[in-house]
Amino acid sequence: MNFTQINQRFLALQQQYPKLASWSIKLDRARRRAGACYVQRKMISISAHHIELNSEATIIDTLLHEVAHALAYEHDRITGHGPLWRKWVKRLGGQPEVTGRFKVPDAPWMLVHLEGEELRPIAPRHRRNRSIKHFMMRGRPDTRGQLFYVDQVEFKRWHHGELSLTDVTLIQ
Repeated sequence: MNFTQINQRFLALQQQYPKLASWSIKLDRARRRAGACYVQRKMISISAHHIELNSEATIIDTLLHEVAHALAYEHDRITGHGPLWRKWVKRLGGQPEVTGRFKVPDAPWMLVHLEGEELRPIAPRHRRNRSIKHFMMRGRPDTRGQLFYVDQVEFKRWHHGELSLTDVTLIQ
C-alpha cells in the first residue's frame, strides 16, 4: 500500500462524512508512532515508515483510528480514546485499540549505563540527545555522567562477546 492509496481512502471517507471536508492528510517521518490527528490544524498524519514496514490491514486500521479522532472532535468536540472515539472507530470498521501492534524501524543507537566493566542497556534510541552527560536515570543520581550512546551494531557485537569494552565507542 502506498500514500496515494491511503489518500484515496481518506477522500472516500471525506465524501461519506462531510464534516471531514476541511481536513487534510499528509505523510510524516515518525519512527515510533503510526499516525497522528491534529484537531487544531484539521490534519491527519501517517508515518512513511509505518507504510513501508506494515501490512495493508494495519495501515488501514491506523487511518481509521485517526479519522475516528477527527470525527469525534468534529461531531462531539471530544479528544482522546474515550467511549465516543471508540464508537467512531467501530462505525468506521476499525479496531478500537488505543495502541496497535506494528513494526517500527530499528533504532540506530542504544542508550546504556556504564557500570564498571558492564554496559547495561536502557533503551533503543533513534536520536542522540546532545546533553546526555548531564542526565541520570530517574531516582539514580549516581548514574549522572555514566549514560552513553552506543551504535546498535557495536552494542550487539559487545553483548555477544565479539568486542571488548575498550573496542566499543561510547558517545556522550
